[in-house]
Amino acid sequence: MGRTKHEPEYKRVRPLVLERDNHCCIKCGSVLGLEVHHIEGYQNSKVDALATLCYLCHNIAPMGKDEFVQWLLIGESGIETFERKLSQNGVNKISRDTLWKVLTVLTSLGVETNKLRMKAARDRVKSSGMRCEGRKRYGERPAEKPILARIIKIRTAGISCDKIAKQLNEEGISSRCGKKWIGCTIQRILWREIPEVERGLRKVK
Repeated sequence: MGRTKHEPEYKRVRPLVLERDNHCCIKCGSVLGLEVHHIEGYQNSKVDALATLCYLCHNIAPMGKDEFVQWLLIGESGIETFERKLSQNGVNKISRDTLWKVLTVLTSLGVETNKLRMKAARDRVKSSGMRCEGRKRYGERPAEKPILARIIKIRTAGISCDKIAKQLNEEGISSRCGKKWIGCTIQRILWREIPEVERGLRKVK
């Protein structure tokens, strides 16, 4: 009941929180399966009481401002907890790279499920005679195609996402929303477009 009451405010500020946190988990830096955590409970949906976390970190993040800050400083991240739980169950020889691959697959499954649900919802709206268009992926608009192709080409040469963002900004090429590029935004796009390359580059690091 309490959560439903505050849902409109949460939906309004959620994009602001993701943008503030550069679309990255503030605990482990992951760009996969991002969710927004209510630090002080669902009754407080102010921007400064919300934080971006990956779904693994969100599962273990505590509520309460002091507890949350303490966890950020010294607590286990979601991936660390996942590794520890696997070890306790006798699974000790899985590399971090393999774990990220598994998590990427799980995230992809969730994304595909959500896509099917959204498609069904759009079909219902369209069948009623109303217009329904969802947010298009970056690169689907004609003006974005050459920029996306260039980003992929630079990244496959081993250039970091932060440097790609800096280069685009220096050339006056803005992001879709008209703001400056940031590394996490570049990385999020690349994880969707060329996940095999991103996994390879992560392994090299």
